[in-house]
Amino acid sequence: MPRLPAIFEKDARHLWPQIAVFWSLLAAAAALDPLYTHRRPLPAEGLVWTALPLACWVLVMAVIHENRLPGDRQYWLTRPYTRGGLVASKALFVAIFVNLPLFLAHAAVMAALGIPPWRHLPALLWQQLFLTAFAILPAAAIATVTTGLKQVILAALAIVVPLFVATTGVSFLMRRALFFLNPGWSSGIWLKPVVTAAVLMAGAAAVIGLQYWRRATGWSRALAAAAALCALMAPGMVHKEQAFSLQTWLSGVGPRESAIHLAVDGGPGRTPAPLYSRERRVYGLAHVEIPVLLLAPPDAILLPDTETRVEAPGGRAFYTEVREQPYGRWWLSMDLPGGYFDSVKSAPLDLEGSLDVTLFHRGVLLPAPALGPVVVPGIGVCRSRLDFEGRWAVECYSPAPHAALALQFPGGGRHWIVSRSTADVPVPTPGEFETIQRFSSPTTFAARQDIAPLGLITELPVAHLRLHFRLPAIRLADFVFHEDSRDR
Repeated sequence: MPRLPAIFEKDARHLWPQIAVFWSLLAAAAALDPLYTHRRPLPAEGLVWTALPLACWVLVMAVIHENRLPGDRQYWLTRPYTRGGLVASKALFVAIFVNLPLFLAHAAVMAALGIPPWRHLPALLWQQLFLTAFAILPAAAIATVTTGLKQVILAALAIVVPLFVATTGVSFLMRRALFFLNPGWSSGIWLKPVVTAAVLMAGAAAVIGLQYWRRATGWSRALAAAAALCALMAPGMVHKEQAFSLQTWLSGVGPRESAIHLAVDGGPGRTPAPLYSRERRVYGLAHVEIPVLLLAPPDAILLPDTETRVEAPGGRAFYTEVREQPYGRWWLSMDLPGGYFDSVKSAPLDLEGSLDVTLFHRGVLLPAPALGPVVVPGIGVCRSRLDFEGRWAVECYSPAPHAALALQFPGGGRHWIVSRSTADVPVPTPGEFETIQRFSSPTTFAARQDIAPLGLITELPVAHLRLHFRLPAIRLADFVFHEDSRDR
């Protein structure tokens, strides 16, 4: 019986051209990636990043097609190969010739940029997981139900081209980008790519298992189509509330967090002044602005979700927003139907609602990278470099930011480089072959010396909680924004 090393050696010997192409493109990408920090992108760089995933897919499919599964006239069926041995040899091949080089290339890019790879090992492992889910396993599953690369290309043309034309036409008619122009898992909600990756991994594993152990090609192709459909539909079933609920469960609520609450602000100078005041003047609606306080421990920084739900007596529920204008002043903004507002505006009401809040703590304060790179905990490394217009900017490189980062000015002002919402992601979800995310300061400087007086300050997301609040005896007429109020 041929042993696993013999099958592995045969695949490596036959596929050395595909291995050489993939490794060459990967080495070129790893060499070009750090250089991007010092110059304009080279014309060949776009070609490299386009060809790299194609070379990966071709290599993964080629190793499966070495012992293709559809049909009953393959030479390997006459050999005493076990199905388990075949699967193990293919998995070992992909791990050694695809996953391991990708891992080493990503670590090398991080080291070249001055980011210690061992400090970001979880991000490297997560990246391998998502690359396997989005690129490697689907290619392997497709290869198990096809007989060669030509069949893969014909199937792709038969499926992808009509789907692309249809979605592009519908997008044009609806004036809204659909799947091919705006994939559901790229919407900014971190849970969507996680769910999509889980569906892809489960579906691909089921197709590979069924095809290797039963060689039921018809059923396997139907299962592959169903898995692809589920992967397309999965992001639409995930909403922001679900992602926040999971984050709340993961972070837990301690005694400090339980002390946070929302109350009415009775301080002076709190007159309604909504953003976009002209748009607030909608016929048939009354806009109400209630000044509120977010009470928290002294060292806590609160980032509330803008949308919240408020329930009024009589079972009426309204989706409202909490906004900050100016800094440190919070408002509960509601648009109420005119008839309902007129009927209750003079009566004291008890308003109840819930608000999602993310709690940040202050991190570290570091000097700005005027003379050399600065390693920033939770981010990676920051450097000063010339932009395309010849001005100096602060640019930061991170495999997966776990902290918000701002450029601190001597007078106290801040310009955010990594936003709080970007940092508030429990699972880094890269879906591409690129290693590093790049973040630039919104402010540029004429000379490098102008960066020296500045600082870098971080904030760390530490908890998520859903506040349930009650505002007693609210007289809505006291907080209405009248039509004759000043324009902004």
